[in-house]
Amino acid sequence: LHLLAAGNYINLVVIGMAAYFRAIEKAPFTAICLLTEMVGTMEQILPMLIVTFISYTVNDLLGGRPIYAALREEMFGLDQTS
Repeated sequence: LHLLAAGNYINLVVIGMAAYFRAIEKAPFTAICLLTEMVGTMEQILPMLIVTFISYTVNDLLGGRPIYAALREEMFGLDQTS
């Protein structure tokens, strides 16, 4: 649909990766640091901050858990409710 310039696609990918990583890990600053290091530029820091905290809020409202905690519980049959 040509809604965005071709140069902005990489920004959307990086910002989306930050939101996804934050949602599965519950570590917003870790997501921002790792993706800034991977991309090699700091021009997406503010959008990544905004998106990671939005995903943080949405994940908490939906009752999401960190992926490694969920995998550990599944693997060892642990019950975290008691």
